[in-house]
Amino acid sequence: MIGGHIAGIENPRLPMKASLRPQSEPIRIVCIDDDEEEFVLLSHMLSSLHDFPVELTWIETFEAGLAALSQNAADIFLIDYCLGARTGLDLLLEARRMGSSRPTLLLTGQGNREIDLHAAALGAADYLEKGSLTAAMLERSVRYALRQWMMMTALKESNRELMRVQDQLEAEKVALARTASELAAARNVCDAQRQQMERLAMTDALTGISNRRHFTDMANKEVGRARRYGHPLTVLSFDIDNFKGINDGLGHATGDEVLRRIAETVDAELRGSDVFARMGGDEFVILSPQTDLPAALHIAERLRSAMKRMSVPENPHSLKITASIGIATWRRSDGLIDATIARADEALYRAKKAGRDRICTFPDATDPSTAAVPARSVTG
Repeated sequence: MIGGHIAGIENPRLPMKASLRPQSEPIRIVCIDDDEEEFVLLSHMLSSLHDFPVELTWIETFEAGLAALSQNAADIFLIDYCLGARTGLDLLLEARRMGSSRPTLLLTGQGNREIDLHAAALGAADYLEKGSLTAAMLERSVRYALRQWMMMTALKESNRELMRVQDQLEAEKVALARTASELAAARNVCDAQRQQMERLAMTDALTGISNRRHFTDMANKEVGRARRYGHPLTVLSFDIDNFKGINDGLGHATGDEVLRRIAETVDAELRGSDVFARMGGDEFVILSPQTDLPAALHIAERLRSAMKRMSVPENPHSLKITASIGIATWRRSDGLIDATIARADEALYRAKKAGRDRICTFPDATDPSTAAVPARSVTG
C-alpha cells in the first residue's frame, strides 16, 4: 500500500460536524484503484487544491478496499470502476451490505448512463469520468459528497433523537394513562363510599327503610309541593301493639325480626311516591302525597290487615302481630311536617286507648267545626 499526505489550506466554508471530525484535521480520502498511475494522477489533482487539507491513501485491491469501506476508515472513498476481475459497482454493493456508510465517488474511464444509474442506486454520491475530470470538478464533488453525508448523518441522528423523544413521550403517555386510570378508580371508590355514606345517613340500619332525618327532609319537600299546587297530603303513624311484651318475652332478636318483617310487609303495600320511615323503636310513619283522608283510610286498613296476616319466620310461638294506626292530614297552617306528625301521633294514641288493632283519624282540618270532635275509630 502506498500512502501520502497532501497539504492544503483549511476552508471554513466546508461544514464538518465537530462530533465527526474537527475542522483542523485533514479530510481523509481513500482511493481504491488497482492502477498506481491513476492514483498518482489523482494525487497531483488533489495537491493542486488549496481550499481544504487532505490526507490521501491508496488501496490497490478489491478485498482491502472492501475492508476499509466496511470499517468506515475514511471520510470519503474514490472508487475506480475497473478493479481487476471485479468492478466498483460490485465493491459498492458488498460494502453497503456490510454496513458501510461513508460517501463514495465512482470513477470510470468512459461515461455510461447505465453504470451512472446503478452507482446512484447503490448510494454513490457522484459518478465521474476520468477523461473530462478537472481539479475543480473533483473538489466540487468531494465537497458535495461530504456535505450530503453530514446532512444525512445529522438527519439520522435527529431521527434517532426524535424516536427517543417519541418513545419517552409514549412511556409518559402510558404512565399518565395508568395514573388517570388509578385516579378514576380511586374516584369511583370515593364516589361509592360517599354514596354508601349518604345511604347510611338516610337509612334505618335495622329495617333498611328511611330514618327520621330522611323522612323529615322528604316530607318537607312534599309540603312545599302541596302548598304550591294545593294537593292533599296525609301522614299515617303506627306502631306494633304490645311490642314491649314481645321483646321481654321472646327476646330482642325476635323483636328485631318482627320490625324487619313489618318494614317489608308495609313497604310492599305502598306506592313509589309514598315515604316510609322508622322513627325509632317500633314507631313507623308514612307520608302519602296527593292523598286525602278517605283514601288514607283505605291505605291504613290495607296495611293493618297485611300486618295482621303477617307471620314471623321460625317463630315457635305462632306470634300474631297487630298494629294501631293514626292518620292526620296536612294543613296550610302547619307550616312544616312536624305539626301534622304530632296530630297523627295523637290519633295513634287514641287508637291504642280504644283497644289497639284499629285506625283512628284526627278531625279533618278542612272543617274547622270538627276540631274538637273525638277521633273516629275503624276496627278490624
